[in-house]
Amino acid sequence: NICQLYNDAHVKDGQLPEFIRGDGTPYKHGQCWVDIYNAILNAEHFIYMCGWSVWHKTALVRDPDIEGSMVTIGQLLVARANKGVKVCIMVWDELMSGDGNYNATGLMCTHDEEVVQYFKNTKVECMKVGRDVGENESVGYFNAMSVKGNFTHHQKSVICDAPSLMSDKKHIISFVGGLDLTDGRYDTPSHDLWRTLGKEHPVIDFHQCCFAGVEFSEGPRQPWHDIHSRIEGIAAYDVYCNFEDRWKRQCEDKWGRNLFSLTDKLFDNREAEAKHLAGLPASWNCQYFRSIDSRSCFFPNKEAEDRLSSKKGRDVDFSIAKAYVHNIRRAKHFIYMENQYFLGSSQFWPKDARSNMAPHLIPIEIALKVCAKIKAGERFVAYLTIPMHPEGIPADAAVQEILYWQLRTVEMIYMRVQEALTEVGSADSPTDWVVLTCLGTRETKEGSLATGPPTTVNGKILDASRRHVIYVHSKMLIIDDEYAIVGSANINERSMAGIRDSEMAMGMYQPEYLATKDKIPHGDVSCFRKALWAEHMGEKKPLWNDPASIECARLVYKTAKKNWEDYTGEEVVEMNHQHMLLYPYHISSNGQVQGAGKFPDTEAYIQGCKSAMLPDNLTS
Repeated sequence: NICQLYNDAHVKDGQLPEFIRGDGTPYKHGQCWVDIYNAILNAEHFIYMCGWSVWHKTALVRDPDIEGSMVTIGQLLVARANKGVKVCIMVWDELMSGDGNYNATGLMCTHDEEVVQYFKNTKVECMKVGRDVGENESVGYFNAMSVKGNFTHHQKSVICDAPSLMSDKKHIISFVGGLDLTDGRYDTPSHDLWRTLGKEHPVIDFHQCCFAGVEFSEGPRQPWHDIHSRIEGIAAYDVYCNFEDRWKRQCEDKWGRNLFSLTDKLFDNREAEAKHLAGLPASWNCQYFRSIDSRSCFFPNKEAEDRLSSKKGRDVDFSIAKAYVHNIRRAKHFIYMENQYFLGSSQFWPKDARSNMAPHLIPIEIALKVCAKIKAGERFVAYLTIPMHPEGIPADAAVQEILYWQLRTVEMIYMRVQEALTEVGSADSPTDWVVLTCLGTRETKEGSLATGPPTTVNGKILDASRRHVIYVHSKMLIIDDEYAIVGSANINERSMAGIRDSEMAMGMYQPEYLATKDKIPHGDVSCFRKALWAEHMGEKKPLWNDPASIECARLVYKTAKKNWEDYTGEEVVEMNHQHMLLYPYHISSNGQVQGAGKFPDTEAYIQGCKSAMLPDNLTS
C-alpha cells in the first residue's frame, strides 16, 4: 500500500517546517481536500462517498492559485456523473431533520434533507441511511426510534478509481479519517479566527457551535483540527467493500440500485498489485477496522466468522476497539492520541463506577501500560490531546454530562499512575507519564476581516478576549512513531461498541521503520507526529525525537502550561502555532482530578455534571 497522512483539510506551502525521514529523504505534508478534489476530478468509472454529513455547497479547494478553487462538491459530482461516472453517496439520515422537509436543518445540522433534494434530479445517487433496527427484530416503536435517533452513521470515506501504479489499468484510491465534507471543516494549521472571514471562510461556510448567536459579520469562526488519510493498494479495496456491504444492506434492497462492477479487464489484479507495491520504497502495511453490525452492513460469508461477535442474533464487528487495545498493549516507548472524546472503562472508575455504560477498555489499557512501565523502571509517556470541551454550548446538559464522564475517566488514569509511583517510591509527578492537553488560539485585531462591530452578547465577549478553542475532531493513535490508527471512531462507547455508531479506521505502518526496545523509527509516522506537534507548539525541538524521555514530557507540559497562561491572561497575545494548552484540571497529590473552575468566556463548569434527564447511551 501507499499512504499519505493529513493534518487538517489543507496545509499551505511553507506553513509547517521540513522533516527528514531516517533514509534522508524529505517528508511531504499532504493537502487533503486538494487531493480529494483531484481524485474525484480524475475518476473515470465510479466515485463513492459516505459521511455523517456531506454538503453539496462545500468547496474543497479555497486557494485561488490552485485549480478548482471554490468549485463546490455538488458541482463537481454532477459534472462527473454527467460524464458517465457512477456516483453514489450515503449520508446519515438524521431523525430530527424530518423526511421530506427540505428546509429542516435538524438538531445536528447535517444537511441530509437538503443534499438529497439537490441531487434528486441529477445522475448522482444520493441516499439517506439511518441507524435502523433489523428487519426481523421485535423491539417496539420507541426502542426503534431510540436507535434511529440516538445513534449515527459516522463513517467518512471517499473511494474512486485512479490510474494504476503498475499498469495501464485502474486501481482504487480511498480516503479515510475524521473529516466530513461539510461546512466548518476547512481549516489550516494556523487556525485563524477572524483573518480568513470572507476569503477561505465565506459566509456560507461560517461555523460557530460553541457560542450562541455569534454572527459571521462579527466573528470569530470556530477553528477545526482534524486528521485524515489516503490509501492506495489492496487496503483501499477493503474500504470499497465496506461501502458495497453497506449499500447492499441499506440501499440496494430498498431501491434496487446497483453499484459499479469491478472487472479484471479494467482493474489490476489485487494480489499482483499488492506484491508490486510491497517492493516500492517506504511502502505500507495496512489493516482496515470497523465498528458496525448486521443491521447496517451485509457480511459476506460471515467475514471469516472469527472477526465477528454476536449480540441478540446480530453479527457485530468491533475491530476498531480491538485494534486500539492490541496496539496500546504492545507499545514500547510512548503513545500519542488525538481524539474528539475521551471516556470509557467505566467499570474501573474510582467514583461512580458503571459496569455497562462505557465498558470499552482503551482508557484502562493506557493506565495499565503506564503503571507497568513505572514498576518495571522503564520510561513511557502517554500524550493525550482532546478538545477543551465537546462541540456545542459548554453549559448545555449533554456537554456537561460528557465532561463529567471524561473527568471520571481521566481521574482513573491519574490515580492509578500515582499509586504506581508511590509503590516504587518515585518522586515523579503523574504528569511526567501522562500529559493531557487541549487546543486553543488567540489573535489580535490586526488583520481582522470582520465586517462590522460585535452586536451580540457572545460576539462582544469574544471580541474583547480575542480567543477561542480549537475544536479537536481527530480520531488518531500513534504508537512508538511506528504505527498509526486513523479513522472516524471516538474514544467512547458509541464508537467502540459496534452496535451504536458505525465507524471505520485504518491501521498502518511501514515495515522499513519499526520500533525496537532501544529506539523509535523515523519514517512517515514519526514525521507526521512531529508535524502535528509543530502545528500545536511551533518551532520543532530536538527533544521531540525522544518522546519517551522525562525531559520531553516536561517540555511538552511546560509549553502547554505557558500557552494556557497566554490563552487566559489579561493581555491579548498572538498564539500562532502555540495552540497546545494544558488541560484545565487540578491534579492532587493522590491523583484525584478536579476541574479548575469555569471555561474561559463561559459560565460552564470544567468538571461537568450528570444529567437526570439524558440517557447514558446518548452521552457515553
